[in-house]
Amino acid sequence: MDVSFDASGLGFVRADATRLPARNGAFDLYVSFETLEHVEDDVALVREALRVLAPGGRFFCSTPNRDFLSPGLTLRDRPRNPYHVREYSIAELESLLSRVFPKVQLFGQTWFSEGHQKLLARAGRRSNLLSVRLHQLSNLAHLPWEREERHWPAPLAGAGAPEVLIGVCGL
Repeated sequence: MDVSFDASGLGFVRADATRLPARNGAFDLYVSFETLEHVEDDVALVREALRVLAPGGRFFCSTPNRDFLSPGLTLRDRPRNPYHVREYSIAELESLLSRVFPKVQLFGQTWFSEGHQKLLARAGRRSNLLSVRLHQLSNLAHLPWEREERHWPAPLAGAGAPEVLIGVCGL
C-alpha cells in the first residue's frame, strides 16, 4: 500500500507504545485512540506518553466504555473481544490517567440514556452475551434516526452515558 503525504516533517514509525523511540519532551500532542485496551501494561503506555510530552503538551486517549461492551465484567475479567486485554469503566480510566498525569479531563462520545446503561448492567449480571446483543440491537435501531451530534465528544457531566471514553491529560 502506498501512503504518501505532501507535508514536510511528517512521518510514520512503528513502535511499542510502552517504549517509544523518541526523546523526552519530543511532542506537543500525543494521540492514542482505541489503544489502551489492547496493551498488557496500560500504566507503562500512559507513563511513556508523559515522558515524550513537551511542557504544556497534551495526551488524548480513548477507549470503549466497559459498561456498554462488557457489562457485568470487571477490569480484571477478560473481555469478550479477543483483542482486548481489559476494558475500563469511567472511574477506572480516570484512576489510571490520574496516577500519571496531574490534570485529567474526561469526555464521552456516542451517547445513550442512563436508562439504557442500567438495562445493560442488569442484563450483564445474567449474561454478558445477552447484554452485548441488546446493545447491538439498540445501535441498529438508532440508525434510521441517527444524528451526527450523538457522536460528538462532550463532557461527562449530565449528558447521559457514553459508549466511548475520552481522556485529555496535561501537565
